[in-house]
Amino acid sequence: MGDSPRCVIVGPGRTRNGLGPFFARYLAEAGVEVQGGVGRDLDRTRAACEGIERITGTHVAPYDDLEEAIRDSGATIVVIASPAPFHEAHLEVAMRHPVDVLCEKPFIAPGATPDRADALVDALAADGRLLVENCQWTWVLPGFTALAGRTRALPAQVSMRLSPSGIGRAMLDDSASHLVSVLQELAEPAGSLELDEIGIETASDEAVDVRCVGRHPSGCIDVAFELRRVRTQPRPAWIEVDGFRAERVVDPSTYAMRLRAQDGREVPLEDPLRALVYGFVADHRARDLDRFRTHADRIRARARLYADLVDAWPSSR
Repeated sequence: MGDSPRCVIVGPGRTRNGLGPFFARYLAEAGVEVQGGVGRDLDRTRAACEGIERITGTHVAPYDDLEEAIRDSGATIVVIASPAPFHEAHLEVAMRHPVDVLCEKPFIAPGATPDRADALVDALAADGRLLVENCQWTWVLPGFTALAGRTRALPAQVSMRLSPSGIGRAMLDDSASHLVSVLQELAEPAGSLELDEIGIETASDEAVDVRCVGRHPSGCIDVAFELRRVRTQPRPAWIEVDGFRAERVVDPSTYAMRLRAQDGREVPLEDPLRALVYGFVADHRARDLDRFRTHADRIRARARLYADLVDAWPSSR
């Protein structure tokens, strides 16, 4: 394990449904040494790190300072799993060190300008470092394609249903990255996509409907995004492309996932977070600069599309 990549996780606990322990599990499976966890409250961070130790079987040191954690651990990877308002500060620390970064979505907080996202991406990617945003639904699309049998042609219609645990605008702030990343994946080249005619209806604090038009050099996409608050796991979710819908089904006892078409056909689905983490680690090892640039370009474009959606939230609510 001495030559394995080393990692620190910012936000190692499960506060506010954090993903720190899940990141740790899949990083360790992929051959990464999880060396430390960083949080604002050292006692809570210590408890979270002890939980991760039980998952990984290795010592995980607690820190309340990311700079110190990177320096002490010799980390080559930083995972930012903290709440969105803190991403920018953690990214700025990572910029000062030779580390690759896997950042929870949204890349930076709602309300931040796309120009700010550009500056952060440019600083991190300038010297050949890998930067990936945790947008898991793109890893669902291969299974969807297997069920639907669709080609790579630009779709005319895309709909998506997610079930966040928050209320009101927080539902959109937390979920918009998933919709945007799926649209990017379906509309190559992703950087050519724009969102127009955005309309948001809020029947209640627990029901949000977004409609817009995706404009692309190859044509237009009618887009619908349905958000309904669900407090318990597993939360309902589906995706529909050109009239073909597939629902994500989760076995509550094992958390095994599959996609189910409306005609009853199913395909097994690898945990999208696991697939994303394994892909990130493979890219970290391979050092393919063309792929690094692709990831960076997608984050830049996604930040603009994300800002377009969340900035369209009705001011009266």
